Amino acid sequence: MASRDRPVEATSPFAAFLERGSLCRMAGERSFERGEDYFLDGQVKAFAEHEGTITAKVQGTRPYRVELWIEEDDLEYSCTCPMGADGEFCKHCVAVGLKWLEAGRPKFPGNGKAPLAVTMDDVRTYLSGQDKSVLVNMLVEHAVEDDRLRQRLLMKTAKKGAKGIDLITYRCAIDEAVEVDELVNYRSAYQYASGIEEVINPVEELLKEGYAAEVIELAEYALEAVEKAIGSVDDSDGNMGGILERLQDLHHRACKKAKPDAEALARRLFEWELRTGYDTFYGASETYADALGKKGLSIGRWQERNGPRCRRSGRTAMTRRGTGNGFGSRISWRHSPGRRAM
Repeated sequence: MASRDRPVEATSPFAAFLERGSLCRMAGERSFERGEDYFLDGQVKAFAEHEGTITAKVQGTRPYRVELWIEEDDLEYSCTCPMGADGEFCKHCVAVGLKWLEAGRPKFPGNGKAPLAVTMDDVRTYLSGQDKSVLVNMLVEHAVEDDRLRQRLLMKTAKKGAKGIDLITYRCAIDEAVEVDELVNYRSAYQYASGIEEVINPVEELLKEGYAAEVIELAEYALEAVEKAIGSVDDSDGNMGGILERLQDLHHRACKKAKPDAEALARRLFEWELRTGYDTFYGASETYADALGKKGLSIGRWQERNGPRCRRSGRTAMTRRGTGNGFGSRISWRHSPGRRAM
């Protein structure tokens, strides 16, 4: 967080926070210099300030998404890079801060003000004045060219059917996002994982809307698809491990709400735990105790005592930093002697 350097002197709330000095203090001298290099090299793309939030993409080893916003009189920030995931004010945040300074503070001969530029507020005003049919056609045309937007629209439409939610549409979206034609290399892995995350988002929305039973089915479907795909992905940064973690957490929350048949759930969890190579549902007897109840736990513990637990010795090991959700906050793959390499 960064405190104000001086009173607000401009319309934007960021004017009191985004100064070169404050950026350097938050990032440290080395990260500031590297962030300045990114900025000067023109690596900050898709820059926008809208409704109190600055968003941009910074082209580093791969594209990273940066957000800056003001909360409780402090500058808050996020970046999808590894340092950003650890809560650090990284070089990418520095680059975006410097981009804001360039966009919002330059002086020009004459009246001393920067030339006016079209903002997202201007775009909103323009769209508000358009006929509905024009906007619908514009959106559909964009969706034809944008696979991710198309899938989002299909899933939103799938919730409005007369016969309830069309789960086939959700499964197709999962298949399309997870499908791997060839090895996903390190440079492409983040974008690939982001596509899967975007499909999980509307599934998570279903849970908030009361469709817990459907979410259980979709989460299990997605978990199986992701497990099959991981072997074809360079997951050095642990993005795919994070997706497995998120899907398990979503599945657990859905089970607590839907309260499915405890015996059937227990059998599925422990069969999965025994066959998986990625620790999916590991320790389910503890994590799912609130959903299984005594009846389900008795089945699970019986299988734990009698099942072939020795199969776990051939799995890919994972390291976790726990957050109390039963699966840890972040998973990364660690290859050890005798364990299956991905």
